[in-house]
Amino acid sequence: MRTRFLYRRLTASMMLSFFVFLHQPVSALENINLVFFVDNKDNIELKAPAYNGVGRLVWEWKPHSRKEIQKLWTFHWIKRYGRWRKERNYWENQALYQNIINNRGTFNLKVIKPAFKFAGLFTLTQTEPKNQILKQYELFGIRVEASSKRPMAGTDIILSCSISRLPDTVSLHWKQKGSSQLNRRNVEQICLNNTAYLMVRHVAEEDKNLFECEVQENGSRLYTEGVNLLLDNDAYWKKWTLFRSSTDYDELHLNLKYASCIYFFHLLKGAASATINNPIIVNSANFGNRMVTSVKYFRLNIVPVLFEDAGDYTCYCNQVPYTSIHLITVKVTAEPPDPLTEEDTVTLTCSVSELAESMRLVWINSIAKTAREMRATAKEKSVRLTIHKFERGRGDWRCGLFTKNVPQLLVPYYLKPSGSENSIYFFHQEGYFVLNGPVNPGIGSIVWEWRPHSAQQTTRRLATFHRNSQWWTVQWNDEYQKTQGISQRIRVDWGTLNMRIRKPTFELAGLFTWNQIHAGGKILREWEVFGIKGELDKE
Repeated sequence: MRTRFLYRRLTASMMLSFFVFLHQPVSALENINLVFFVDNKDNIELKAPAYNGVGRLVWEWKPHSRKEIQKLWTFHWIKRYGRWRKERNYWENQALYQNIINNRGTFNLKVIKPAFKFAGLFTLTQTEPKNQILKQYELFGIRVEASSKRPMAGTDIILSCSISRLPDTVSLHWKQKGSSQLNRRNVEQICLNNTAYLMVRHVAEEDKNLFECEVQENGSRLYTEGVNLLLDNDAYWKKWTLFRSSTDYDELHLNLKYASCIYFFHLLKGAASATINNPIIVNSANFGNRMVTSVKYFRLNIVPVLFEDAGDYTCYCNQVPYTSIHLITVKVTAEPPDPLTEEDTVTLTCSVSELAESMRLVWINSIAKTAREMRATAKEKSVRLTIHKFERGRGDWRCGLFTKNVPQLLVPYYLKPSGSENSIYFFHQEGYFVLNGPVNPGIGSIVWEWRPHSAQQTTRRLATFHRNSQWWTVQWNDEYQKTQGISQRIRVDWGTLNMRIRKPTFELAGLFTWNQIHAGGKILREWEVFGIKGELDKE
């Protein structure tokens, strides 16, 4: 993708215009040019305005990464010879010397495939006979990286999209290619400082070219950069660490696709065992009904993950260790879980199962600001945050687990619904709450339907629940998969009829019902969810 130039005319008090174009001529009327570039990708031309005077001109560079200003080129008018003499001012900086050159016969500069560190403010100033700024360019570096260049299939990967400086009007977003949102399940993103992180669980073959980072200005797309992954499918002699939350929806996949021998996974006393031609035998003492199995590829899914599931899972091939997964878990608790008055306080506790290298636990609010953090130690593996009850609904509190300053896991604190017995109110893209299903659902199958307040109030069937012993299993319908934003924001509590909703959009407001399929379609439970959204008039 070619470099994009963004021009902005500035006055002393306000911005008069802002527009985007691609490799168009520089107008001498513009004062500051904003240029976005991808690390080590395209050349950038810094064109000087037409200048027919005499005196002395200087190109300077103030990096985004530090405060020092570096002189780049100086141009002196030699009256005796009637021509300009130029002088390079950065001989000692080899990187600048090789990458920033002057076009012969002009005052223009050319930055050759700039690295991320070249981002900053480039200024052309006339210092003689008077001091005035002739032209400024601000270069914004964009860098997209993956935590592993060759991730193991089935493991997790962290994608990061960084910008050298983040203006107030610019934002970073991870999207799926060809879509305006993230439809893939088991992903979570957060923007911290100048970096947007995407945590992808159970990376698969279809994820190789799926994700791209989008740079937006006031909601309009400025720049898009994708990330391409190369997966490793050979698990032999591999060991990796995974992080999971102790919630009713998080899951752990233990899948081997390319090996064929006798398998044996174990967590402390053993999880499951099987041969290639025999069914999988699960150790119910450890996992009960939480382990979903499939003989094909020896697939084991633990749903949900409990805090005590942390430990080593090793696969033995003919009694020889084949591959191993180390699981670290995080849980969030509240005390008291349901305070009486709005002024009462709630203590949120975030705990990690064990200590890992450079590990931090951080409480993060709705605007991605740190409220409380601590570095985990062998003696203290929990961080606490005390808030008032009225703060819970607007706080969107999440506990983040960081290793080496990179987020590995975000665990939200879910609220009990506020409102009447059958209604709840939320702010657009804020809050985490649970819609409890019917208390006495009977034994027959149940359908879960949604009638949105918008879209002609058409009722949509999202899921069907079936009784499985004392548990419920869910079968998602096509409407759940096709409706924009639903699958990313609504999850079912494993084994129950309860729904967890995270950061709902205004469009999700509507009537949610649990209906029996038989007995005349009796309504077992209703929740009406009301969305609230405030907007500014741009006129």
